[in-house]
Amino acid sequence: MLDVIEREALVANARASGEHLRAGLVRLASRYPWVGEVRGAGLFVGVEVGAHPASKLTGRQEAARIVNDLKRRGVLVGTTGRGTDVLKIRPPLTIELAEVDFLIDALDQSLAAG
Repeated sequence: MLDVIEREALVANARASGEHLRAGLVRLASRYPWVGEVRGAGLFVGVEVGAHPASKLTGRQEAARIVNDLKRRGVLVGTTGRGTDVLKIRPPLTIELAEVDFLIDALDQSLAAG
C-alpha cells in the first residue's frame, strides 16, 4: 500500500486536489450567503450550511437536501457536525482535478436549485 501511495504520488495529488477543491468551495461560499465556513486539510473538507433564506429550510434541512441532490447528480458526500449542518467531503486520494471540478459544478447546481 505504501509503495502505491509513493509510486502514484498520492500525497502530492491529495495536496493539489485539496487546494483546488477548497478554492472552488470558497468561491461558491462567496456566491451563496447561506454557505458558511469552508475548513479542512488535504482532501478532508467540511462546508458549513446555514438556513436558506428563500426556502426557509434550517441548516440541517438544507444540508440534507444538498446531500440528496448531489447523490442524484452522481456525487456522494455526507453530513457531520453538532447540528448535522456541515457537508463532509472526503474524495479518494486518486481524485483528479477534472473530478474535483465535477464535484464543484454539481454543488453549484445544487445550491442554485435550492
